[in-house]
Amino acid sequence: MNNTNTYWIKVEEISEGLHPSEFLVTFKTKDNNLEQAICNRLFVDENNKLMRVYFVVEENDYCVVSLSQETISGSNRVLVSKDILKYS
Repeated sequence: MNNTNTYWIKVEEISEGLHPSEFLVTFKTKDNNLEQAICNRLFVDENNKLMRVYFVVEENDYCVVSLSQETISGSNRVLVSKDILKYS
């Protein structure tokens, strides 16, 4: 993979956040666990289906990505399957 691309992961919107510019999203980690994160709308596509992430490293069928904000559980880097990772 190329670090000059813009990377996105598939997310589902759950609810509005406390601030008008944020909302709560979920996404699947490597082990198919659901992770939740408060996301600024600037980091989500116009359909609210993809969240921008920063590529860190890949290993086999998985990638470590860095998020713009911590997840609800406190992680700012997560291991995700390549099948939820998109890039442009």
